[in-house]
Amino acid sequence: MSRDREKKLTERALKTRAAAHERIVKDATIQFRLDANNMGKILRLADDKKMGVGVLARMWVIERLNKELGIINQEVLANQSLSERLAQLQIQIDSLSKIIQSSSSKRAKAS
Repeated sequence: MSRDREKKLTERALKTRAAAHERIVKDATIQFRLDANNMGKILRLADDKKMGVGVLARMWVIERLNKELGIINQEVLANQSLSERLAQLQIQIDSLSKIIQSSSSKRAKAS
């Protein structure tokens, strides 16, 4: 392949990628598939947390994205909806309740 043709193909690929990214950002929607096993797991977790599966998945993606980029929690909070913040707080409360119950049980057994 000639260098000129290779250069044109590379430029075309970059333009196509840029256009695709622009459409994705404009739509603000990402779709992906999960196998039945993992879909069942995420549905059960969402039900347990009393939130929609989309909210849970979005929360995980945002958390991971911010972790990868090293963004502090204040910036994470600024980009979350109130329902997502409440869902995270509920998760933290549930975790703390389990810790407190476990600690209380251990103390009661030790007595």
